[in-house]
Amino acid sequence: EGNLWFGTNAGLDRFRQPDLVDVRIPGGAYNFALAIGSDQALWAGSMNRNAMRLANGELSTSQVPSPITVAHRDPNGQVWLAGPGGFWRTRGAEIERAMELPEGTGPSAVVRAIVDDGKGTLWASIHEHGLYRLHGGQWSLEPVRGALPSQRMPVRAMLDRDGRPWFGYRDD
Repeated sequence: EGNLWFGTNAGLDRFRQPDLVDVRIPGGAYNFALAIGSDQALWAGSMNRNAMRLANGELSTSQVPSPITVAHRDPNGQVWLAGPGGFWRTRGAEIERAMELPEGTGPSAVVRAIVDDGKGTLWASIHEHGLYRLHGGQWSLEPVRGALPSQRMPVRAMLDRDGRPWFGYRDD
């Protein structure tokens, strides 16, 4: 297992490699959105740096501009990054612009959560606008689910084992 064991009069000690790896990100980057693709590369977006890709210990910077406010790995292992500038999707080691934000959300809109069900539907929660569904190339605004203003849009989204989207709202 690669462990080193030492026995002393104080007891038995095991030394091993840590499970966490230290990664040097360019200074000043903050508020990260992280997702790991099917190739085990880590994609990182932040509020103030272009999106980055860490693979085999090498960090590279992409053309995807900041801010990136959310990252998601879809059922096919592709990583989605999103922010006020739109949506990007990976294809292996490459990343390409996938689409714009829904019409009417504005260039300063913050994407809070996204989830792709792998069956042709992308869900996007956009701060102060609500939950949108993209199906067949068309965005539609979903009805508000709760009575409180904080329940206008979800702050978290994920798929369950059966590929169904789940959304987490504040105050419920």
